[in-house]
Amino acid sequence: MLDQGSDFGRELLACAVDGTPSGENPLRHVADIPPRQGKPHEWPQWAHSEVVQALVDRGIAAPWSHQLAAAELAHDGRHVVVSTGTASGKSLA
Repeated sequence: MLDQGSDFGRELLACAVDGTPSGENPLRHVADIPPRQGKPHEWPQWAHSEVVQALVDRGIAAPWSHQLAAAELAHDGRHVVVSTGTASGKSLA
């Protein structure tokens, strides 16, 4: 499978900084991070069984690690920001 995400990201970044005045560098660091395989985890004990069942019925057998981490933080009353790739499950998190 050919991954064109990095090229697309670089093109998008170039458009975002296009027209920046000469000598001005709005970016401090850019890194290409290779994709990683998702890691499913068990539903948290505090998750309501009817909610879990509704998700399972819709094909979501288990949360990914970032979804579980976000859920645990929110459950603890913390603010959460999730930044992951497209179609990684941010909305569920």
